[in-house]
Amino acid sequence: MSEESYYAILTGSSLFNRCTFNIDQTSLVATTTIAQYNGFNNCLFKIGNETNATLLTGNTESELRANFVTRCVSQGLEVPTINDFGTDIAAGRWIFSKTSVSGDYITIKDSEIDKFSKTRGIYLGHSDIAQRVIPITTALNIPASISAEMPKENVVVQNDSISLNIADVTQRTEAYVDSKIIWLGGLCKLKDLNIIHNLPEFAGISPDSSYGLAKDPTEKSKLQPSTHYIVRSKSGYNAISSIRYNNVVYSSSVLLRKNVFLTSNITPQPAYTDESGQPEVFQVLDMSNQKSIQARLMRELPTATITSGNLQKDYWYFVEPTNLNDLTGYITYKQTKRPALDSFLADSTATFETTANVRLRRCWKQDYNHSTETTDKAFWENKQKPYYFDIASNDLRCLLKDSNPLSVEMAVGEDGKYIASGHVEFYNAITGASGIKIPPYDNIVGSFLQLRIPITTINPM
Repeated sequence: MSEESYYAILTGSSLFNRCTFNIDQTSLVATTTIAQYNGFNNCLFKIGNETNATLLTGNTESELRANFVTRCVSQGLEVPTINDFGTDIAAGRWIFSKTSVSGDYITIKDSEIDKFSKTRGIYLGHSDIAQRVIPITTALNIPASISAEMPKENVVVQNDSISLNIADVTQRTEAYVDSKIIWLGGLCKLKDLNIIHNLPEFAGISPDSSYGLAKDPTEKSKLQPSTHYIVRSKSGYNAISSIRYNNVVYSSSVLLRKNVFLTSNITPQPAYTDESGQPEVFQVLDMSNQKSIQARLMRELPTATITSGNLQKDYWYFVEPTNLNDLTGYITYKQTKRPALDSFLADSTATFETTANVRLRRCWKQDYNHSTETTDKAFWENKQKPYYFDIASNDLRCLLKDSNPLSVEMAVGEDGKYIASGHVEFYNAITGASGIKIPPYDNIVGSFLQLRIPITTINPM
């Protein structure tokens, strides 16, 4: 939002993020003396006759409010004091913050705006559920985060940033980074899972665990009936190539918007021919281009508690406090102090040391395989196995084993993977397209969550 564009203060309770406002006496009186609430996160204010709209100075809520009041008074404006829940506060039905919103609209759990809302029995934003944000950091010992030491491929992790580490985004690339194991505080149902990003989807780069396009190009004489295909150029992103199918020319140019075609329903299909350049034709596998990520969510961990000795390489460990009211303890592994509720992947059989009231719990092997597992195979035998499953962020459903609502394990697809909403068989199963209609369940439950954030290239645009 440019500083020349200003929002009017609305008459209903609202949450504003990175917006610009023009404040005068009328807006102050009208919006702080009636029963409405507004939250401002990282907003710019042009108060009175100030020349430009600027951010408030300070970091805490009280510092930001004090700066707002000071600027109003310096412009000759009177800020009404509101008695809200027994406390006199200047501009009392407004809340100012710099760290309460993720993306453009998600209120962060336990942030200043979330706490303000809870004490007043309201919610500010698009949902009454504040969401937990997973930190992205270069630090090694931040619990429930995505850190630079995590297992990853073709990505670089920096503070608040995950970026691709490849030379040419026009080539097929699979990239990912794993999160740490996130303790949810007890048994919870997964209800919301959002990927907030600024990846250039216009260039076919998406946070998606499955490719929208087939891995290999389709030969000229092997088109399938009633199937979508996309034209690309072997010569790179800036080169334009084209093909002819059914006497119509289709180009790899995205600007021309004629790079996708649907084959007729006849068999055999007519072949396409090269028209210009070096074209390639790929089958489109996901017309909806639905975004999915990968997760593993476990109800419990193997029962053994570990207070000394050597760790097992390639296994995840969770730093468990023995007293949830005291989280000051930590373990030291390879010279890094890991606080309570942290987790890490052991890359050696080195020993560790404990300080205060913590212990380790072995979680699961990074590349868990039940058929070859020896350490904890018996424990996982009749439980959901620690496999990653694909799930769409806007549809948190799955199929359960034997279609039994009491099952604690998901159904397994033909590819041997658990079937959640991101699996290729899920929607065919629940719609009956495969012949039998199978009920989905809103039953993805667990206490220990781990995410894998995938990034793929050359997706449909």
